[in-house]
Amino acid sequence: MSCGVHAENQCEQAIDFSAEEFLPDSYQNDVYRIRSPIQTNGYLNTYVVESDFGDFEATGQTLLNIRLKEIDALDQLRSVSKTQVFAEAVVEAGLSPVNTIIDFSRKPIATIQGIPKGIGNLFSRYKRKTSEGVQSVKKGVSTTKDYLKGSSAEEAGSADGTSDAESSSTKVKIDGVKFTERYFKVSRAERAWHAEFGTDPYTSNEILQNAIKEVAWADSLGRFGLKLTGGLSIAGAGILGDTYDLVWSKDPYALKDHNRAVLKASGASDELTDQFLEDSYLSPSLQTVLIGALKELEGVKGREPILRQTLFITEETDGHLFLESLLNLVWIHTNRVGLDTLIVDSPMPAARDSAGNVYAPLPADYLYWTCDSAAVLAGYHEIADTHADKILFIGGDLSTLARQSLINQGWLIEANTRQTLNEDDKAS
Repeated sequence: MSCGVHAENQCEQAIDFSAEEFLPDSYQNDVYRIRSPIQTNGYLNTYVVESDFGDFEATGQTLLNIRLKEIDALDQLRSVSKTQVFAEAVVEAGLSPVNTIIDFSRKPIATIQGIPKGIGNLFSRYKRKTSEGVQSVKKGVSTTKDYLKGSSAEEAGSADGTSDAESSSTKVKIDGVKFTERYFKVSRAERAWHAEFGTDPYTSNEILQNAIKEVAWADSLGRFGLKLTGGLSIAGAGILGDTYDLVWSKDPYALKDHNRAVLKASGASDELTDQFLEDSYLSPSLQTVLIGALKELEGVKGREPILRQTLFITEETDGHLFLESLLNLVWIHTNRVGLDTLIVDSPMPAARDSAGNVYAPLPADYLYWTCDSAAVLAGYHEIADTHADKILFIGGDLSTLARQSLINQGWLIEANTRQTLNEDDKAS
């Protein structure tokens, strides 16, 4: 099949994977099983995890790893809920025993679904010019404020002449406002439990949120005396040292103040800082890790445009992919070569060194050379059309055709970089 993006190349059909073959070491255990086939769009896989606590859908292996970590936490909580210590704590707290984890785990809820995306749509918002982005965000925030004062989204949109697309952007902002309200209800005890499990206190997994809330209400962490293995499921986060400890130790208000101070010290404008902290779709934890990553890139030009790029993120999967790419650049900057300039005119964050060599992370689970993926890779090709080296860091593996097509375009390829980041995290 001829590929319209590069007529000289042939496209291939993406083929779904067997869970047992694609994830031989983690496709099942006593608590969960990853359903086969694993669907792919040629770049990202969509995983369905069947567990004792319900079915979970995750787009991308990064989010899959997070969900598996959360299922393990639920299993540990279920064990806690069966102990005499927990039963006594429930009675002392004046709670009804029927609300414990035991009762909850007997009634798996409906599937928690992600939203698989076509590759072209996934990255299109990141290609907008920075100036266009600032105006779009300003307009969206203004319209949202009008909405929250009592007018409908349609009325607010028509009042200032916004288009249907901007009305859609407004809805995202309104959803973000509702989402943010939930963050500030996470208690210190809940954060302490998440710290023990190595999970995100601001996770979108409501099953885990509710389970930890029940245990936190029943008693403090000390009585149960768990000694669990923490550690994050975010590839590359280990390079940031104790940055994530801030998410577990600080309440949401203090965390926001901390992040604001770091951004101010980095030279980010007050306007951009407000937009990022108040209107970003990113959770407080993702905001904190992203700011930590930018701090590690101190001295590298282009950090503020990267921050502006995040304002177009409207889905959880997008946020994790963006962050994984940025953490990959931090790893390159720390372990391989000092980076000179960050690049925003690419599907995901990329960078150049002082010699003009290009370093472009591509957080793919498995890359087929489909017409859609070839179109996305064209965005990387545009930023790397130089006589210097250009290196593509692929999170997973890639097909023979994808490898040859990229080599023909002059790319040097490093595959399975996500595994390298994970191994470094364990060593740190």
